[in-house]
Amino acid sequence: MSWLKKRSSNRRKRPRRASNRFAVLAGMVRRFVAVRGLRHLWMVPVLSGVAWGVHGLEAFVLNRPEYLVACDIYLADAPEYLEESILAVIAPAAATAWTDPDLCRRIGAVLEESAWVRQVNEVRRYAGGSVVVSCDYRGSAALVQFENDHYLIAADGVRLPGVYSYYPSLVVVQGVSAPPPVAGERWPGEDIKAALDIIERLQEEPFFDQVTGVLVGNYDGRRDKRQPHILLAVAPSGSRIVWGSAPGLEIEENTVGEKIQILARNFLSSGRIDAGYDCIDISVYPDRFTTRGLDKIGQTWKKSAD
Repeated sequence: MSWLKKRSSNRRKRPRRASNRFAVLAGMVRRFVAVRGLRHLWMVPVLSGVAWGVHGLEAFVLNRPEYLVACDIYLADAPEYLEESILAVIAPAAATAWTDPDLCRRIGAVLEESAWVRQVNEVRRYAGGSVVVSCDYRGSAALVQFENDHYLIAADGVRLPGVYSYYPSLVVVQGVSAPPPVAGERWPGEDIKAALDIIERLQEEPFFDQVTGVLVGNYDGRRDKRQPHILLAVAPSGSRIVWGSAPGLEIEENTVGEKIQILARNFLSSGRIDAGYDCIDISVYPDRFTTRGLDKIGQTWKKSAD
């Protein structure tokens, strides 16, 4: 019993000895830090003076006439046809000296607001006054006709700036139900989405230049359930091809791939995707087109998108 009490008392004494040792060590560290701090205190005003001098020298140099000039803008990734439009977007933000510390941020901000720009990758300033801009840009996928005007639209459905005349090199989308949004916003409506899906699937084909329009006025049968929902306009004859339903909405109808195969066979055999007819239907039979009952459609739609 006495042995147990002795062991207990020893345990109570050990923490007190340990705490005294830590207190002494802590005091030594505080005195060391205090002495070192006082020893180097004289450097504070010296370093402050150096910093102030460097700042003043920088301000003096940057205010020299050769530094108060506008920057030279280089567009690293812009297609040639877009360069003029992108430079016009940048111009107001770049109308300061190239040494302006806020220059790159300001240029990046205006580019992010442009409908031509999908993503700003980098805006970097270099010695000598040059600023290099790297972006991902939107290209024109088609023209959308609404009433008597034409509007450029990108592959992602975003309307691009401007109102245009007809361009034979671009496919025209006709018959959309929604009016054009402001530039930079997506054109609403499933009909425009379907037209862009079809254009995307056709644009890699060797016969794509024969497609002049995608007609979606009767999309989903909204005008007449008995008539084709989507038609293709074909150059130079002005003929029509019954495409059928929107991609993904086919019911007992050829798939997109089967329709493209029919067009490809026509192109190989006759050089014409319409096979020389005023109107053909590629939505019914997976191995061939049909012309049955299409005379009225061919005459009604002929030249409506040319």
